[in-house]
Amino acid sequence: MAFPNLAPVRTFLYVVLIAFSAVLLGLSAARIHYTMTLHGEDALTLPGIAPYFEPILAEVIATTGASILWSVFILFGTFTSRPLIRLLRDELLILLVLWLLWIAGAAVVSAIYLPIGWCQEFSYCRIIAALVGFAWMGWLVAGGLIITVFLMCYVNGGLGLSRQTVPGSEWEGRSRLPDMRARA
Repeated sequence: MAFPNLAPVRTFLYVVLIAFSAVLLGLSAARIHYTMTLHGEDALTLPGIAPYFEPILAEVIATTGASILWSVFILFGTFTSRPLIRLLRDELLILLVLWLLWIAGAAVVSAIYLPIGWCQEFSYCRIIAALVGFAWMGWLVAGGLIITVFLMCYVNGGLGLSRQTVPGSEWEGRSRLPDMRARA
């Protein structure tokens, strides 16, 4: 069975991850600005509450920042034909860490803010709804990247992840490990 070239899919998913991360970064900044400049009552807090900070937003901002930096790092190598990372294994490990950060942020944000369907007439509730939605969409894209990179490993010769090089790199087709097969 012949697999299609997965490099364009990988590139597309990294661009989508940058876009979702940038939107989520902006939504998180808007939420922090709102909570830090709160002067009076609103529909989500108790009367007379002072400005406050939500710690989960720091994790969301860190995750989106790391995702943007990692995506730019990978796309730079893709478009210059000189990948800065040589092994798909390394890319897969970083993506797994990002995936864990994304799911942790999305789960906690969902647990804190949902259900908020009753207050959609207020702009800050719509920001929260968008924040939750983009957190889960970013997690899905990170999962799609993991699957794509894993399939690239499979297509390029099996699941021996330590031997898989990034397509287009100077190391493509070569392994940094000695050949362990028995010589006859």
